[in-house]
Amino acid sequence: MKKQIILLIAILFSGMIQSQDSLNMKKIGGWTDNGFGTYYNDVWGYSAGGREYAILGSNHSTHFIDITDSILKEISSFEGTDLDVTWRDYKVYNNYAYGVADGGDNSLQIFDLSDLPNSVSKVYDSNEFTESTHNIYIDKDRLYLASNKRGGSSFSLEILSLADPERPIYLGYIPSAN
Repeated sequence: MKKQIILLIAILFSGMIQSQDSLNMKKIGGWTDNGFGTYYNDVWGYSAGGREYAILGSNHSTHFIDITDSILKEISSFEGTDLDVTWRDYKVYNNYAYGVADGGDNSLQIFDLSDLPNSVSKVYDSNEFTESTHNIYIDKDRLYLASNKRGGSSFSLEILSLADPERPIYLGYIPSAN
């Protein structure tokens, strides 16, 4: 776990630092997709089968990167609905990654991680529940969409059931205090 945290920090700040060899931290790898104008905005960790992965958000895509070794390997990458997003957010429930984006016209994306390290598949991509969400949180089988916008309305918090992880069900909301 310590190795994963150090590598995730290195990925996030790889454009700003060359290496960090103080405070008991050492950069052990780095990754770039060499995309023109690509910038990164969120990272979430996942481990399975003795391997560690970074779920990395960029302004245009979600990247799934094997970070187990010092030579990082992108397993899969999926574009978002809006290809110029400032902020994405990810959380994992069982073997599914849930992704949202803030600003623009976006969607809730669900990725099946069960075939890692071979591949990741996108199993859901819809704006039924969100067009723009700032942050998500998962507790047990509930997905919380914080600062969510959809259908021209804003909600402080909306709640989805993940009883069927590939097919979320709307449970309710807390309205924005306008």
